[in-house]
Amino acid sequence: IKPATWETGISLRFEVYGCKITDYPCSGMLGMVSGLISDSQITSSNQGDRNWMPENIRLVTSRSGWALPPAPHSYVNEWLQIDLGEEKIVRGIIIQGGKHRENKVFMRKFKIGYSNNGSDWKMIMDDSKRKAKSFEGNNNYDTPELRTFPALSTRFIRIYPERATHGGLGLRMELLGCEVEGGTTVLATEKPTVIDSTIQSEFPTYGFNCEFGWGSHKTFCHWEHDNHVQLKWSVLTSKTGPIQDHTGDGNFIYSQADENQKGKVARLVSPVVYSQNSAHCMTFWYHMSGSHVGTLRVKLRYQKPEEYDQLVWMAIGHQGDHWKEGRVLLHKSLKLYQVIFEGEIGKGNLGGIAVDDIS
Repeated sequence: IKPATWETGISLRFEVYGCKITDYPCSGMLGMVSGLISDSQITSSNQGDRNWMPENIRLVTSRSGWALPPAPHSYVNEWLQIDLGEEKIVRGIIIQGGKHRENKVFMRKFKIGYSNNGSDWKMIMDDSKRKAKSFEGNNNYDTPELRTFPALSTRFIRIYPERATHGGLGLRMELLGCEVEGGTTVLATEKPTVIDSTIQSEFPTYGFNCEFGWGSHKTFCHWEHDNHVQLKWSVLTSKTGPIQDHTGDGNFIYSQADENQKGKVARLVSPVVYSQNSAHCMTFWYHMSGSHVGTLRVKLRYQKPEEYDQLVWMAIGHQGDHWKEGRVLLHKSLKLYQVIFEGEIGKGNLGGIAVDDIS
């Protein structure tokens, strides 16, 4: 909103109307922001460049993006590939610009290819069905923009840039879609569980947000240990633990590397999440340092015994001697579920996994 004329001075009150992209059926984020899509699943035509870092491609969370130098005309044989790990329904892409050598750059035109085996590629076609569709890119380097297309059932997605800004190309992105099993008709076929509206509107669930207490007052809030596994998370303080709390003081949960416990897991399970009306963003802080640190996973456990826990986020090995923020989209679902923080013990005695400030 840019005022053009005014009387005496500028004053404005306003409201913005709209809806969340992820509220539409089969339009959840597929893992670039959350980390469910790992760095090893992100490749490009120029990944041999010394500045190539797959984590830079993630929407919003990165600052730089996938970068290409300026091209005199159109880009040829350049691509960015995402491996979803398994076949999924893909319905859209959110694109954002980035930086190339401190220049604020973005993509102006691009095409999209898809494949189920990573070798045989098809292109999204235009309305004539005779040539590949050319999608409009960004209008500036920092504003995320949505581009949708007919639902694809695919494992691999490739972005083929055509044109970019004079300073080069920058791209950060996220893919939108859903699991193949759910498809796009899940809302029409699934019978919702009836929940009192006064409870349903309360998110986060009581006891979900947790900082694990303060000093000698240690608490897991309303989270509980999974009694089906042998190990348990420990609550440590900044004074007694090997590291400081994320905020400098307070408590956090910790899983210590132990050669004798290699491969075993500790799981902390949340209260039941009510997300029938909308998706929610869960944030947390984690610290994984040491040569023998294991694996931290975030999973969803549905309230049906025949369903497996669904992996939605993962970090493996040493992540640096500092706290990092993690984000997970808790998707809209007619089914009730719980969130699980799972720490797997590494091979050795050096290092550990810490988690703090779940919200």
